[in-house]
Amino acid sequence: MEANQSYLECSSTYIVPKFVGMTLSELATWKSNHSGVSVSTVTIDNSSTVSGVTYDSKYAGKIGAQSASQYTKWDTINNSITVYYFDYPTLTLDVDAISGLSGETAVLNWFSSNWNRTPTISYVYSDTAASGSVISISKTSDGTVYSANIYLNSSTGITVVISKGNTVTVPNLLGQSYSAYSDYMSGLGLSAASAGTTTITDPDTQIAGTIATQSVDAGDGVPFSAARGLTVTVYAE
Repeated sequence: MEANQSYLECSSTYIVPKFVGMTLSELATWKSNHSGVSVSTVTIDNSSTVSGVTYDSKYAGKIGAQSASQYTKWDTINNSITVYYFDYPTLTLDVDAISGLSGETAVLNWFSSNWNRTPTISYVYSDTAASGSVISISKTSDGTVYSANIYLNSSTGITVVISKGNTVTVPNLLGQSYSAYSDYMSGLGLSAASAGTTTITDPDTQIAGTIATQSVDAGDGVPFSAARGLTVTVYAE
């Protein structure tokens, strides 16, 4: 009987367990298995002020504190406890510093040292921005562009757009399908213009639907401003 009583008093049904270190998912599982007690969750970060609770970033993304200590008997706290989820710290997204970086490696290094989430990197051609320059910094979820330093939760997803420079390689599209042109323009981040058509001059040697002419000659180092105006004509069906 004594051994059995000892087990009951040491089980999480009768005493408060260690909630600190649990993820929200683990907490939800625990609560679903212990419906006889009430566990309220309060979210705080490094900017919060809560009496008796000290924020510690090492518990970011987990339960970092609880209102009653482990081993407290549930009946002494009316079967109710509050636990504190420590969100990721709020930090300054230093837009000025990031905008002055050059290249993906420098951008990733900045975020690994100053942020809690790796940014999404994308590339676009630009008429004005040198290759490697940061063109824009935005919130991944809704596209909000940040033009000045801002205080954000450091788990916020950020997208950084980097310039691919202002020269491109235009391929030889002659004889290829219209989709080759469309795919090329999409790769530049542009929409394909509507193709013109020309009469098939020699049905024995020309294939309907293939490209007959292109407005910009194939070659390396073509200015982006010229490439984005590329149009084609195709042999009529």
